[in-house]
Amino acid sequence: CMMLLIIPVLIGLPTFVAGLYPQPEAVLAARRERRSIFDPFISRRYCHWNERWRWCQSPDCGEARCEYLFHGWPKRCRFGCQSRCFCRRGFFRDLNDACVGIFRCLFHRKLYVTNTANSANAANITRRPE
Repeated sequence: CMMLLIIPVLIGLPTFVAGLYPQPEAVLAARRERRSIFDPFISRRYCHWNERWRWCQSPDCGEARCEYLFHGWPKRCRFGCQSRCFCRRGFFRDLNDACVGIFRCLFHRKLYVTNTANSANAANITRRPE
């Protein structure tokens, strides 16, 4: 039984034993050599304490964003498959691409309201008369 755990480590395959993940230098070495079917497993990175790695999530609906608090959640989820660190439940992605608590979003609400107002004004300026 112990040999089954040691053999994949010796030949460089990812192991799925709880708590064991490839080290960053192994990831860089693997990317330099070539891309393979194991690339999604090797490229898994460590997430912050308020993030969680998720496989194949929608870019829009995979996590909550601060702007959703002020402008509503998306009506439809965009089709897509992203595997990356997503914010844990109760945290929101801010404009700096960090997962923050709801109070941080509310504290910086002017950023989200003015960004939408500026983009709406830009859309009105560039719109052709009908």
